[in-house]
Amino acid sequence: MLPSFLGDTDNNRLPPETCDLCALYLAWLLGAQHGEFDDGDADPPCPPELGKLTAPLEAFIDLTRIDCDLLTTAAVAGADLAPTMASSGRVDQLE
Repeated sequence: MLPSFLGDTDNNRLPPETCDLCALYLAWLLGAQHGEFDDGDADPPCPPELGKLTAPLEAFIDLTRIDCDLLTTAAVAGADLAPTMASSGRVDQLE
């Protein structure tokens, strides 16, 4: 049985590959928040769906205490990149 913070697995959600990208990005964001990376390190692309988090991802954010301002800035940047990524074909490459 899954822990309750992972949510109801029968809910309609984002596709699993999208959630995986969001989860990986959130893990990177947590590391960035704690100064794990140098200024010269490359940032991963922000998933455009970061602004539409599922309940389990929101629980992860609460659990790890990712800074809300940092998350909001990343989500806005991801939303701004969505049309660019779609037109360049990069979305297909991520799937």
